[in-house]
Amino acid sequence: MLRFLVPALGLAALYYVWRHPDGWAGLTKLVRPVLLLMAALLYLRAPIDVIPDGTLIGFLDDLLVLLAALYFGRSTPSAAPPPPPVRPARTVVDFDPYGVLGVAPNASQIEIARAFRDKMKQYHPDRVSGLGDELQKVAHEKSIEIRRAYDALKKK
Repeated sequence: MLRFLVPALGLAALYYVWRHPDGWAGLTKLVRPVLLLMAALLYLRAPIDVIPDGTLIGFLDDLLVLLAALYFGRSTPSAAPPPPPVRPARTVVDFDPYGVLGVAPNASQIEIARAFRDKMKQYHPDRVSGLGDELQKVAHEKSIEIRRAYDALKKK
């Protein structure tokens, strides 16, 4: 019987991996329940028993072992990842184009253009492309803010 059981379990595991959306990671969720159930079944088939099986109490301890294996082997749902932190939206009142570009309110158009070029050199997303996606996203947002500030001051 063991000759047929091992290949059948192997095929069942491969089928589970093939059909499960998590693949091999989904199979690891089955290891604990299967091992506990196998241990309980081995205890039920073992000739040595805590309470002999000839009485009603003897069958109850086997039933308790099986129920304990089923209870402790159950898979618990994984916790959902926490939602990303919500950044408060900036309002028009918070936006200071002079502060973004780092120029005085009485700066000339040449100084504003120079400050814009310097800031764009500093925060351009291509300059931080090798440092990871998160920094590139921050640089992209900062460059949009710099462009917005320059557009607001260029009109004046």
